[in-house]
Amino acid sequence: MEKIGIFCSASENIDKMYFESASQIGKWMGQTGKTLIYGGASLGLMECIARAVKENGNRTDNFAQVVNSNLPESFTIQMPIFKGMQPETIEVETFAQVNGREVAFVLLSPGAQATLEDLRDKVIDEQLKQIREIAPEIAIIEV
Repeated sequence: MEKIGIFCSASENIDKMYFESASQIGKWMGQTGKTLIYGGASLGLMECIARAVKENGNRTDNFAQVVNSNLPESFTIQMPIFKGMQPETIEVETFAQVNGREVAFVLLSPGAQATLEDLRDKVIDEQLKQIREIAPEIAIIEV
């Protein structure tokens, strides 16, 4: 095992024996070539282990960096924007928001708002056309 993930207290307000143990674990990891994967907190036991790993010759990987490095930058999907319509091809960018151990994935489509507005307008125009054909006596005022 080359990489070890550790998540522990980021508090400074705990017994010193835990800091000594954390330092020993970090020292062992650094000296034996292990890479620390952690949540990125720079205080408490997390900082203690990370510092000991770095001081003893090896590296650390911040969890947020690890999560983001394993996500594709973007991908495409085909789906109908409105029920009953033809599928549209949409490019989606991916982002991860990492808060400690909580990871939220954010999907964002560049130009999505403009695309959705264009499609909405087409749907509305089509619906108005159908209404005019069925009931030409109904007055429709577009604003």
